[in-house]
Amino acid sequence: MASGPDENGRERIVQASKPADEAEITAGEQALEERAADLTSQSDESEVAGIKDLRPRRFQEYVGQRAVVDSISIAVMASKKRGDTLDHALFHGPPGLGKTTIAHIIA
Repeated sequence: MASGPDENGRERIVQASKPADEAEITAGEQALEERAADLTSQSDESEVAGIKDLRPRRFQEYVGQRAVVDSISIAVMASKKRGDTLDHALFHGPPGLGKTTIAHIIA
């Protein structure tokens, strides 16, 4: 229940149809559903394809981590010359260093 003075200065009592906490949760869920619907409708396959084209596909296109790229490219070339698959590779480190990009190049 909420109360407040009316135009004559008298207190009036207003009954809410839902408890405040429940109304806020419902409004929040509805807003999230609307935002999710907007985001999915805005994503276009051409945009996704454009983003995928930005990722390097060869070691020569990869920028940074020169020592890592050199050692991995030597291992990849050696395995190709042997006609064998590359031994296991494990990349670790904080986000944003290019681990996934190098894995895609190797694949």
